[in-house]
Amino acid sequence: WNFEVSHISEHTFFPTMHKAAKDGELPITWAKAQVLTGVEYGHQNALTTFMCGALNYQIVHHLFPSVSQYHYPALAPIVMEVCEKHNVPFRVEPSFAAAFKAHLKHLYNMGRKGQP
Repeated sequence: WNFEVSHISEHTFFPTMHKAAKDGELPITWAKAQVLTGVEYGHQNALTTFMCGALNYQIVHHLFPSVSQYHYPALAPIVMEVCEKHNVPFRVEPSFAAAFKAHLKHLYNMGRKGQP
């Protein structure tokens, strides 16, 4: 369930190819795409972090895939600060339940719109 709540949410951005961009190129930078297409949750809950192998720090995981997950809790505030400085929204839900609710809400809204 971690993938669903961290990537398919009412709070994530779904990039599309820009007509002016070169073939296969996104209209935003790689780093910004990692932040905007993810949601983190449960930063204050050590059990949540343990149970999901620190993948509740999904944005940090995508920005620093070769860094041990044991460092994610220390890296997250730094990344959040940089995002704030550059006006890039960094979404953190308070719990898995809140992230799951946002996931379900997104699915419901897409169903109502008739979109995949």
